Amino acid sequence: MTDLNFEQLKTDFDRDGFVVLRGYLPPAEVAEMWDRLHRYHAEVQGPISNGEQTRAIKGMNVHDAWYRNYLENGRHIPLMKHLLEEDLSPDNVTWLQQPKGAQRTQPHYDALGSYRSAPSGISLWIALDRIDLGNGCLHYEKGSHRRDKPVGYPLPDYDEHNARAVPFEAEPGDAVMHAATTVHWTFDHVDDRDRNAMVFVYWGASSALDQARAKRSTSAYADGTTTL
Repeated sequence: MTDLNFEQLKTDFDRDGFVVLRGYLPPAEVAEMWDRLHRYHAEVQGPISNGEQTRAIKGMNVHDAWYRNYLENGRHIPLMKHLLEEDLSPDNVTWLQQPKGAQRTQPHYDALGSYRSAPSGISLWIALDRIDLGNGCLHYEKGSHRRDKPVGYPLPDYDEHNARAVPFEAEPGDAVMHAATTVHWTFDHVDDRDRNAMVFVYWGASSALDQARAKRSTSAYADGTTTL
């Protein structure tokens, strides 16, 4: 995708708290992302732990220079900076898989419990499989980034079927960028198809560090000294 309209995407992001990028990765880059994931699983950490499918591997940038370079220099960074209207502080790269029978992702927002105080932030979520209502696609509440929200996971008394809730069904290579304060969740799988996705997470560079939480964080960037 080379014809991104930054101004329209900014309007949509400010209104909804997320933007959908159809065909963000062309097939060759989806294949490259799969190749890097298979290498990581073979050389660093596999997808099976204690005989069960691992739901997520976080901090892949720590052990693999390719992911670190993608996190720090990927072509998505100028758009993210435009959407947030500030520089970025990288946080981590995560692989997500939600096999059938695994606990689903409950309604939450990423800033909850962060080592940043009152953080702005943004994530790039890239689908590697066809992901739809049958295998646990993401759902977002439009405009939730602009309202006050309670603290807690899952969000207490949250209505997942409210009028502003929308699913994000994706083909391989489709992507979404969402704000750290946008409420999102998944529902349980109803079939056995895989649900692989990659997530690249950032904080707004202006967000102040919570020193106590930063000391407990596993992010390689928790000291806040890296700015993009």
